[in-house]
Amino acid sequence: MLLIDDWLVVQKNWIYLENIFSSNDIKVKLREENAKFDQVDKGFKAHMRATFRSKLVHRNLGQHDTWIKYKETLADIQKALENYLEDKRNDFPRFYFLSNDELIEILAKANDIEAIQRNMRKCFESVAKLQFVEESRYIQGVTSLEDETLKLYKSNIAAKGEIEVWLKQLEVNMDETLRKLMFKGYSDY
Repeated sequence: MLLIDDWLVVQKNWIYLENIFSSNDIKVKLREENAKFDQVDKGFKAHMRATFRSKLVHRNLGQHDTWIKYKETLADIQKALENYLEDKRNDFPRFYFLSNDELIEILAKANDIEAIQRNMRKCFESVAKLQFVEESRYIQGVTSLEDETLKLYKSNIAAKGEIEVWLKQLEVNMDETLRKLMFKGYSDY
């Protein structure tokens, strides 16, 4: 029975990690773990094909050591992935408001503004979406849930590269913009 249990654990972890390692960005960031996953992926798929063809599971389980090795390798990969996510959260603490799956989505689709916009509200409570300078990746403002717009004083933040870097720049820019607007309002008063 232990062999079947290990097989199920491997299957569950493989399904989870397969989605993550289908992203080119994650593959690049976690090269070593991607190589390990590719090894497990090939072996696991070979076992599944053989099992599907023969329909006799007990004949295709293989050696128990293989499944234990797969299970340990996938656990190591998940640990490395969690460390990677923790590093990203340390770089930009607002990522702590996101679940692992949401953060992985953002990191895996760092060039997809729509994927980032879906989770923007969780990073910045009142920001529903970003506004860009026409046909560019430069952020010119933010829009709230109530459809109010805050035009940033500096439109030099490009939504490119490491997402935690430009989100940190956006955060600083929003603070500076609000500070200047409050000072201007106080002066006008």
